[in-house]
Amino acid sequence: MGLTAIIFGIIVALVSTLAIEIPIYWAFKRYDSFKYVTAMIIATSLTNIIMNIIINVAIYYMGNNGYYFLILFELLAYFIEAFVAYFFIGKQAFIVSLLANLASFTIGGLFGLLMGFLYAFGMSIIFLIILAIIIAGLFIELVVIYNASLRD
Repeated sequence: MGLTAIIFGIIVALVSTLAIEIPIYWAFKRYDSFKYVTAMIIATSLTNIIMNIIINVAIYYMGNNGYYFLILFELLAYFIEAFVAYFFIGKQAFIVSLLANLASFTIGGLFGLLMGFLYAFGMSIIFLIILAIIIAGLFIELVVIYNASLRD
C-alpha cells in the first residue's frame, strides 16, 4: 500500500470519526457548547491521527498482529477524550466518551466488514451510509436519554 493510500485512509478515518463522535458529544451538552465541542474536536482529531499513524506503522512491520494495537489505542483515545470532556461536563464525561468511542468503533468495524461484502457482491455504498446513519442515530439517542435522566 502506497503512502497516498495510507494518508487517504487516515483522512477518511478522521472525518468519519468526527462525523460520528462529535454529534454524540454535542447531544450531551447542546447549550453553551462551543468551547466544549471545539475541545472535543481537537482531542478527537489528535488521538485519531496519532492512533492511525501508529497502527499503520505497526501493521506495516508486524502484519495482521499490528491490529492488536487498535484496541490499546482505542482505550487510550477513550481516556484522553474523557479527560478533556471532564473539564466541561464533569463525571458524565466517562459515559459520554464511552458511548462516542463505542459508536465510532462499532460503525468503523461494521463499515470495514461490510465493505468486503459490498466488493464481493457488488452492493451499493449507499447501503453502508444509511446503516451508519441509523447506528449513529441510536447512539445519539442513548446520550439524549442519559442526559434527560440526569435532569430528573
